[in-house]
Amino acid sequence: MVVQETTPTPSTWAEVYTLIEVKISDDLDRFANPPNGGTPPEYQVTIDVTKNYPNEKEATRQFRTWVYSIPVAGTTARLLHWDRPGVIVTESFNCKSNPEILIGFVWRFSKATNEQRGFDRSKISGVQMYLGWKQRVQSSENS
Repeated sequence: MVVQETTPTPSTWAEVYTLIEVKISDDLDRFANPPNGGTPPEYQVTIDVTKNYPNEKEATRQFRTWVYSIPVAGTTARLLHWDRPGVIVTESFNCKSNPEILIGFVWRFSKATNEQRGFDRSKISGVQMYLGWKQRVQSSENS
């Protein structure tokens, strides 16, 4: 048996495509639907995103222009679109009686390009810069 030593790669938000949070009960949904079918500006949801969803907010800081997340609470789910200024939240939908909403989103997301998924191609990570620099130094030493 041959054992190869590998270098662990750092985990970064730059590699996360989307975030899915699953909770066991419908009561654990952190958002509320508008009462009596109201829509903004009649009804607005205000949450402290840095307190309740720090990972999603962090994901929009570098290398991303936006990120999607899917909080699932029991049989209900929502789609969240995070960007630097804030978040857009859909009304909740029942995954059992309306599975086509979630399935449709996941299917479309799987077919999207990285740019359509919110990756910012104009930026490169510090890790990528370091690896490029290290490769250039090693190749100049071998010359």
